[in-house]
Amino acid sequence: MELARRALALLGVLLILASLGTPVSGWQAAQNGITDVELTGPAAVTEQDGSTFVWKDEPFNLSVSFLGEENQAYGVCTYRYQNGNQSHRIGCTDTTAQNATVTFPVGSWPVNETGPQTVQVVLTTGDGTATDLRTESVTVIEKEGDLDGDGLTNREEVKRDLNMTNADMDKDGLGDGAEVKNYGTGPTKADTDGDGLRDGLELQLGTDPGDGSTVAKLSAGGLLLGVGLVAAWVLLRRRRGGAERTADPAETTGESADEPLLTDDQRVIQLLEENGGRMKQAAIVDETEWSKAKVSRLLSDMVDEGRIEKLSIGRENIIHLEGHGPEAAKPPYSE
Repeated sequence: MELARRALALLGVLLILASLGTPVSGWQAAQNGITDVELTGPAAVTEQDGSTFVWKDEPFNLSVSFLGEENQAYGVCTYRYQNGNQSHRIGCTDTTAQNATVTFPVGSWPVNETGPQTVQVVLTTGDGTATDLRTESVTVIEKEGDLDGDGLTNREEVKRDLNMTNADMDKDGLGDGAEVKNYGTGPTKADTDGDGLRDGLELQLGTDPGDGSTVAKLSAGGLLLGVGLVAAWVLLRRRRGGAERTADPAETTGESADEPLLTDDQRVIQLLEENGGRMKQAAIVDETEWSKAKVSRLLSDMVDEGRIEKLSIGRENIIHLEGHGPEAAKPPYSE
């Protein structure tokens, strides 16, 4: 019984250690194979969009790390692929180390090989059996090239810590090159002056994307415009009102304060008396500013009541008081 209890206790300890990730003698703590592939040196520029960017005319080191079994010989070979085809073997080396990092120095990439490429690493045992394979994306670029066509060279974008494959990093409607060279705005800040308007929108509005007072100026301008429109409307109303009113001598002399309002038919009679007893119907429309339909109905009613007379000459209607009709309308031998 005592032996059984000790065995169970040991098993419990082993299970706890295993759950905590603690290596136990005789157990493999990590899986064998390639653990890391890294490009370093002057040529290695940056990592963007899952690819390592390297200058084509600069040297670099390709380092490969791996885990293996004790007393086992390994071979590490590296290759360069372009467009899916193997273009060059970078290097191969043998080692018996269980946990090793091997480095392959590379002078530079071939002059005629630029753009997206692939580095392949193959780990084999001593008898040539492949045990692991790793591929890494590499983009070979020229310093004076312009990958994204934004007007900044690749060298300038690296110096400014910009993305060489994104022409408008802040998505403000302006290319990174234009922001740096033409407008002095920040290619990684959509609203350089912090006024709430994107840099590209400010240029469309004709404002300065570097002036943080733009919104305040636009607001003030809009307020002044609104006040001006209201003032113009009030002035226009006053002028129209003055034109519609006929000057009354009694008002100017102070003899009378208020004039009684005229009915529509009285207004028509007054107009006829002021114009020699007759007017064209179109002139009555213009003087009263009533609609043509209203004037036509009113005049028809007044004709029916015998208060005025209407004579059609061609396409015009002549409205007149009794005895004031056109001479052409009098019947022959009426004298």
